Amino acid sequence: MKPVVLSFILICFITLTSKGQNDTLPKFSAIAKDGKITISWINRFTNAHQITIQRSKDSLKNFFTIFSLPDPTVTKFSFKDEKAPNDSLYYRIFILIGGTNYFFSTSKKPFRDTTKPVPVVKKTDAKNDGNKKKEEALKIETNDNSNDKKEKEVKEEPPSPPKKYVWEPSVYIFTADDGNVSIVIPGYKTKKYHIKFFEENDTPIFELHEVKESPLLLDKVNFLHSGWFKFELYENGVLLEKNKFLITRDN
Repeated sequence: MKPVVLSFILICFITLTSKGQNDTLPKFSAIAKDGKITISWINRFTNAHQITIQRSKDSLKNFFTIFSLPDPTVTKFSFKDEKAPNDSLYYRIFILIGGTNYFFSTSKKPFRDTTKPVPVVKKTDAKNDGNKKKEEALKIETNDNSNDKKEKEVKEEPPSPPKKYVWEPSVYIFTADDGNVSIVIPGYKTKKYHIKFFEENDTPIFELHEVKESPLLLDKVNFLHSGWFKFELYENGVLLEKNKFLITRDN
């Protein structure tokens, strides 16, 4: 085989391999076409406990969950976001592994697919086409007469399955990349914020009676051990949020 031909085959193989890897979690594809955004990926995390798709107008914050996979271990998955107001939004994937560790994919904007399908024109015989139209007209007339004598059937839709609980990390109190607890409350200068921390079994640990700076970082040693911890965030004495965060030994 000539060197030029061998090089061409090698380049094609590398290109196809790279394309497949680009859609493997935590990487994913986002394509905008005909007013719909299609999110898809290949999943190699066989021990995934939860995978959700999140959307935001910003690439760094204000993300919220728009879909949670019923089966997070499925190998290939595709989702169409038909409620997206435009194709200038950002998407990311939240992945919970083994029930103890979680991470987010890099956020990205959808790629705009402007290709259009080529119409296929079939040749038809004029004589056969005329006979076919007569048969269709006769069939429609027969159906209309039959429908006048029958009542319309009402199809009952099956009951929707119960919604599965989906945990979402708080935007105010969450585990930072270094494993410590990060508190981000932009309105701390004009309002009073009070935070209560609990063990997973609701045993109280300690409280922050007033947040006087933001962002604020709490050392994970304050929580004595790894695992899930709950919190209650109050704004001017009114409960603003109840949620939880995870501290692991590996962080």
